[in-house]
Formats: sequence, C-alpha cells, structure tokens
Amino acid sequence: MRRNEFENSTYNAQNTPPTAVYVQNSTSDASVNPYERTEVEDLNSDQTIVTDSDTVSNTQQQLNPLRRIFILEPPIFLLNFATSLASVVFTNQLLYQSCKVTFGYTEAECEPMLGISNATINHNIETKVQPYVSRIILANSLVSSIIPAVLALFIGAWSDRFGRRPVLLISLIGIFLGYIVSFILAMVSAGSPTNPWLYVIAQIPPAVTGSSCAVMIVCYCYIADVAPPQLKGLKMVLNDAAIGAGSVIGTLAGSALFAHTSMQVVFVISAAAILLAFVYIYLVNEESMKVAHTTLGYKLCQFFSVSHVIDLVRTCVARRANYMRTFIWFSMIALIITNFTTSGEGNVFYLFLRAKFNVTVSQYSDYNSISDAIQIIGGIIAVIAFRKYLRLSIVSMAMLSLLSAVGESTVRAAAQQFWEMYLATALGFMSGIIGPMLLTPQTKLARCSPSLLRCRQSHRSAHRRSILVFTMLHSPPIRACSILSARCCIC
Repeated sequence: MRRNEFENSTYNAQNTPPTAVYVQNSTSDASVNPYERTEVEDLNSDQTIVTDSDTVSNTQQQLNPLRRIFILEPPIFLLNFATSLASVVFTNQLLYQSCKVTFGYTEAECEPMLGISNATINHNIETKVQPYVSRIILANSLVSSIIPAVLALFIGAWSDRFGRRPVLLISLIGIFLGYIVSFILAMVSAGSPTNPWLYVIAQIPPAVTGSSCAVMIVCYCYIADVAPPQLKGLKMVLNDAAIGAGSVIGTLAGSALFAHTSMQVVFVISAAAILLAFVYIYLVNEESMKVAHTTLGYKLCQFFSVSHVIDLVRTCVARRANYMRTFIWFSMIALIITNFTTSGEGNVFYLFLRAKFNVTVSQYSDYNSISDAIQIIGGIIAVIAFRKYLRLSIVSMAMLSLLSAVGESTVRAAAQQFWEMYLATALGFMSGIIGPMLLTPQTKLARCSPSLLRCRQSHRSAHRRSILVFTMLHSPPIRACSILSARCCIC
C-alpha cells in the first residue's frame, strides 16, 4: 500500500471491500434538496443500505448559525477551562488542610503549603504531608476512574439508540454538582477544621454520571454524526484545540484567582463554566440521531444491557481488509499508553515539581500554560509543514509526534534545574497531536462503519483505568524521577 493510499480508501468489516453503486433516491428531487438520503445497493446481495454520510447530510439541513461554525468546541472549551481552573489549586488546598487539620501544625507553618508565595517551606513537614495527600488523590482517582470506566462500555452503544444529547447533558450535570459539593466543603473548611478526605465525596456525582469520560466519548460520536466526511479530521483537531485552549486559560486564571480570592471562588467559577456548557448544548446542539420515543424507564433499563458490550467486542474484533483490524488495535494501544502517561502524570505532577524544584502555584501555572501553548502552536505548525508541504502520511506524523513525546519525557526525567523542564517542553512540541493523528484514520474508517466509533469507547474505558494504575504506582511517596522515568520507558 502506498504512503497515502490508506487515507483515500474506505474499508468495512468484511474480508474485502463491497462492490457498490450509489443511486440517487428516485422519490426526491436533488435540485430541490441536495442533502436527500442516498442509497447504496450492494451488487453481491439484495440489500439496500443507507450510508452514514447521507445521514450526516440530512442533519446539516437543520444547522443553526452557531452550529455551522462550531460543533461542540465551546462546551468542550468550558469543560476543560473549569477542570484546569480548579485542579492545581485544589492540590494546594489539600496540602494546606492536611497540614493544619490532620497533622496539627500551626497556621504559619502550613501557609506555605498554599503555594501562593515563595515563603520558606519546612521540608520535614512537607515530607510528612505529601504522601498523605497523594493517598487522597489516589482515592479521588479510584472514585473518578473505576465507575466511568465501567460506564464507558455501555455509553456509546446506548447513545446510538437513544441519542447523544442525554449523555452530554447528564454528564455535565454530574460535574456541576461535583463542583457545588466542593464549594460547600471549602466554605465549611474556611470556618472550622474539616477533614480533607471529605473532598472525595465531591467525586461521586460526576463519577456516577460518566464524568468527562462520557462527554468525550459522545463528543467524538457527535462530531462523526454531523461533520461532513472530508472535514471529520479537521473537526477532531479543532476539538483538541478547544481542549488545549481551555487548559491554558484555566491554568493561568486558576493561580491568579486563588492568590487574590479563595478556593471557594475558584469552585464557583468552575461550576458556572460547566453550567454555561450545559446551557449551550441544551439550546444550540440538536440531537444528531433519529431516536425512537420511548419511556424513561425503558431507556434506563436498556443502559446496562449486555448486548451493548457484545456489540462493542464484535466491532473491535471484526475482520477488516488490508490488516485494518491490526492497525486499529495498534493505534488504540498507542493512545492508551499515551493517556496512561499524560493523564496519570497530571494527578501527581505538581507534587513532583514541589518536591524537586520547590515551585509555587504561580510558577507551575506559567509552566503549564507555556507547555500547552507550545503544543498547540507547535502542532499546528507541524501539521502545516509536514503534512501540507512535505506530504507526510498521517501514520508518519503519528510516529514523529510519539518520538517528540519520548524526547520530552527523557529530558524531564533527567532534569536537575527547573529551566530544563522548559527545554523538555520545547522538545515535545509535537506531542499534542498524537491523539488527532491516531484518531483521524479511525474517523475515516467510520465513514462506512459507524459502529467503529465503539472502538473509541473501549479506548476511553481503558484510558480511565490507566489513569488509576499510574496514580497507584506513584502515590507514596513522590520521588524525583519515578514519575517521569516511567513515562519515558513506556513511550
């Protein structure tokens, strides 16, 4: 197979591609309705199949002005903004409350744990507090990873039957309630000593509604439903750009808000951002599937149907032409390994930087924002330079981005000065496009096999479990090179 032949071919789950002719539906006038459904007649059988791309075309007729520009980029931006806004400063809040409430140190001794200033930190105290906080983070990961990992096995197939919007809206409601619970606990802790373990309760509402795992599964399914086939890859990249932009702005704003206000304000703004995302989807995004009207009880009973898992397994193991099944599995494995290192690292990376370089929240926010910006800009430049002008294949781009991530991890693991972390970030300028480059071929395959999106379902489920495993490996205690050397070896 030539270099770009894969990207210009369409494959199904049979041993060979079907011989088919495309026939304009005789019941419609193409000049009046150019998006009328097209039928595919298989010359080897008597079946007539409605193509996925034509369902997309039918959906495009109803697009309002906002949906002509965006699909789910604004709510995805708001979701990642809210998550990044609270994530880093929340770790400092746990350090501070654990120091003061659990270990009984004074206000003056525990205040440096907030990371707002460059106050001298008693390393003997921090050595005791950090392993304790890492266990709380592990408990949060247990709650926020195990339940969504199980739900991920059912969400995609269920949304195929009953719609994408319910999953998106219910998941956002759960995340919103999680931030409200965190806000209440922060308010209580400001007035009286509060055990930091209570913050684990805030992870329950998002976990039982699928959390961000469910949002991302259905997000990619929704993009595949409504985006024109030739623009699916671009929409994937734009969706990842929204994720990166939300992370950059949220990280920068989080440290500033925490320094000038309080943890309660951070949680309120995060909850407000999730509420805005909910309102946007409710008002702007219409249902992309043709859903049969059934009772709520029937929909709930069908959620945990074993047939969903059987369908998922069959889709992932189906034989495909030209070794496409092998390609799909290798790309999924690469995505899982990448998520194992990047997402799992995020749970303990700030603790590592504090232990190794004694960084403040502001310094970490600056570093994290610059890192995200380099990956966004570097990814765009790399795609334009290597893909458009040098005409490298998507597989070659994916390999280059993985090599970039290896270089970044190697320098991080060997870093002795904080500026070397910035050098590592510069080497990893292409690591941000690993996901789009590995997902785009699967999107192209989905043109003739919509159920292939369920392969991503299993990937997201494994993703949640990989985050949990990584956090368990590096919770007690946080050592200088243990976090990043593991990622370097895995890559």
